[in-house]
Amino acid sequence: MNGNSDYCVAFAQYEPAKQFSESAAGAESPIVLVRQLEWINESEHGHFIPEKEERITEWQVRWLDGNKRGPNSIRDFLKHPREEGP
Repeated sequence: MNGNSDYCVAFAQYEPAKQFSESAAGAESPIVLVRQLEWINESEHGHFIPEKEERITEWQVRWLDGNKRGPNSIRDFLKHPREEGP
């Protein structure tokens, strides 16, 4: 589609993004761009630091399933940290 160059196609909804990724040669599975105002920095494995600043990060779609955040999500996570499997 774009010769040998990398490119990105943005979608507002998952379904059209998934459909595109399945039909475009060489396309990867969709990812989600997430705007965070508060997040956990794990610059060293198992060392969690709460951060309060805006950032945009990439998430796998499966990370969103069943993970609705609330006002105490970070505090609760820091009480009982867990590792996410691949």
